[in-house]
Amino acid sequence: MRREARTTVPAAAPRGTFGPAFAPPIAVALALSLAVPVAAPLSGCGSAGRRGAGAPLPFTVRVAVAETAGEASSAGGLGPAATPWRLGGGPDALALALARGIDEAGIFSRILTAEDGGAEPDLELEAALRGGDFGPSSVLAGKAALSTLAWLFAGPAAWLIDDRGYPSSDVALDVTIRAAGAARPPIYQDRLLFRDLQLEFLERASGGDYLLSLLLPPWAAAGDPRVAGASLARKALEDFARREPEQVLTRLPALYFETVAAYLLHDGMAREVVIVARRGVQQVAIGWPGGAERSLNPDELALLEVLEPEAKEALWRPHAERAAGIGAGGRFYRVPLSPEERGVVRVRAVLDGGSQAGPWTVVAGGEES
Repeated sequence: MRREARTTVPAAAPRGTFGPAFAPPIAVALALSLAVPVAAPLSGCGSAGRRGAGAPLPFTVRVAVAETAGEASSAGGLGPAATPWRLGGGPDALALALARGIDEAGIFSRILTAEDGGAEPDLELEAALRGGDFGPSSVLAGKAALSTLAWLFAGPAAWLIDDRGYPSSDVALDVTIRAAGAARPPIYQDRLLFRDLQLEFLERASGGDYLLSLLLPPWAAAGDPRVAGASLARKALEDFARREPEQVLTRLPALYFETVAAYLLHDGMAREVVIVARRGVQQVAIGWPGGAERSLNPDELALLEVLEPEAKEALWRPHAERAAGIGAGGRFYRVPLSPEERGVVRVRAVLDGGSQAGPWTVVAGGEES
């Protein structure tokens, strides 16, 4: 059983407040200038942003989460209160967060959620969360020293330094991408281990910890397991949004070509698509919203095949970064789009021997080539 992403975005929880001021503003500003450069590179980055140059990968993807049985918490860990399923919001919230992270990265033409009705995906991305909890925290020596200095001279500014890590975490996210449809073998598989997450005092503390911080530096407080668990679940999702899109971009095209024996190239502006196949293409079908599907037969496709090696190289070169391993020894078909075929356009192909390739999705615009 699995859950698909839903489009209702839960409101973000407040990070808390500094409480009473313990240092003059100049000292606080100095501590912040020291703390932020240290903490920022090791924290989740939120939105991944658009990845590199070029058009998105030519697929409509539906994101789903497999419901896995809860696993026992690690010995000495944060305990059942901090299991990622509970404090991460459960499968529905996880599916939504993954879909949002992938969509913001801009690596696919379209991302579908459960509320997209009858829209059909080309691929399905399924995630399964593994592990019991994030494990016990440990003090990070270098940042603990910085935290102590900030605590001595700038008070609550020390709360912004991520001075505790969770290297014993057994939490992992298994990511599988397969062609849409029942019982399809995986095209892409990856496992993300979350063992490098770090928390600031504000991200793990509750009431009693703030009182303790009047007497001891913030790194001395392990914090509230529930607060820490919720923060770690959020950071794990941010880590996914930062790391996984790059893996998909660099690995999926070649894996898809190896599995299906064909791939589609589209630069986002040209009024054409290029089909690269290991074997000859016998039929191409092109569909777009509000219009009848257009089919190309073998005779028409024979006129569209690119034969000159230099011309093939020119078509492939703009996609070299994302389509490494595609095109060598392949057959190229340069298929123009009709003036009506704009917006979300889906392309399917039949190869020699009757095997199916695609569907692929592109968002077509631009000028006639």
